[in-house]
Amino acid sequence: MALPSPLLANGLCLVDTPGMGSMGAGHAAATLAFLPFADGLMFVSDASAELSEPEVEFLKQARDLCPTVVLVLTKTDLYPRWRDIQALNKGHLARIGCEVAILATSAEVRWAAINRRNPGLDMASGYPRLVSHLQSEVIRPA
Repeated sequence: MALPSPLLANGLCLVDTPGMGSMGAGHAAATLAFLPFADGLMFVSDASAELSEPEVEFLKQARDLCPTVVLVLTKTDLYPRWRDIQALNKGHLARIGCEVAILATSAEVRWAAINRRNPGLDMASGYPRLVSHLQSEVIRPA
């Protein structure tokens, strides 16, 4: 499926790496080795559970290697306590001195907003904030 994207038209290139669940030492090392060449990192974690200790440590290492790191908390529509998870994640990262933006999103809410042409629902999806963050913190500086 193809979908026009203004972000991609502006030169944004996304590279998908193995998730933390599949990140043996080789995968993690390869991803960390790539980060000095990246303008930004979107670390995606769903809102079902707080970050694990290896994920927190990975984000700390990533923050030292990459100019912009954002934690994207997904599936907020499925987990009513996602704000608690967001707060826990913020606390874990603050505890180790790793300041990164944490942006909450829901693809389901975004899809409904697009189908209904509902800007308020779109804002609730978190995607406009994520796009704005990518534009101001990754694309423009690059």
